[in-house]
Amino acid sequence: MSQPAQEQDAPYPFISPIIAGVVFLGGCVGTGVRYALSPLPVLGASSQTTPGSFHLGTFIANMIACFCYAALVSYLAQAPWIPARRRELVSRSCGMGICGGLSTLSALALEVFLSLRAGSVFGALLYIVLTFAGGFVLALLGVRLATWMAEHHRDLDDVHARSHAADEGSR
Repeated sequence: MSQPAQEQDAPYPFISPIIAGVVFLGGCVGTGVRYALSPLPVLGASSQTTPGSFHLGTFIANMIACFCYAALVSYLAQAPWIPARRRELVSRSCGMGICGGLSTLSALALEVFLSLRAGSVFGALLYIVLTFAGGFVLALLGVRLATWMAEHHRDLDDVHARSHAADEGSR
C-alpha cells in the first residue's frame, strides 16, 4: 500500500516552532547546569592539567539526567489528568531539552579516551561501568518514584471524589 503523494513529497515531518522553542530553552538550561558542574574535581588526576579517570561533574550531570528523565517520562505516561498538550510541552522542554542538555555521552567518551591515552585503563573502565550502572539504577529509582507519585495523585483524586459525593449526598 503506497502513501498519499502529499506525505511522500514532504522532506521532513512538521516541526512546531513552539516545540522547537521549548526544547531549545530547556537545552539551554540543561547545558548551563552541566557547565556549572564542570569545575568539580577530576578524581585520579595528578594535577589540574593532567587527565584523570573520574570526572565528577560529568558523572553527576549524567546521573541527574538519568533519574529526572526516567521519572518525568514515567510520571507523564501515568498522568491522564494532565492535558495532552501540556504533557507534550513538559516532556519536550524538561525531558528532551533540560535532561538532553544536561546529559552528555560525548564528554564521557572524550574523558574516557583521554584517560586511556594517559594510561589509566582501570580508571577509564571503572568510570564507564559506574556511569552506566549508576544511570540504570537511578533511572529505575526515578520510575519507582514517578509511579508512587502517580498512584498517590490518583488516591488523592479518589478521596476528593468520595468526599465531594458525600457532601452532595448530605444536601
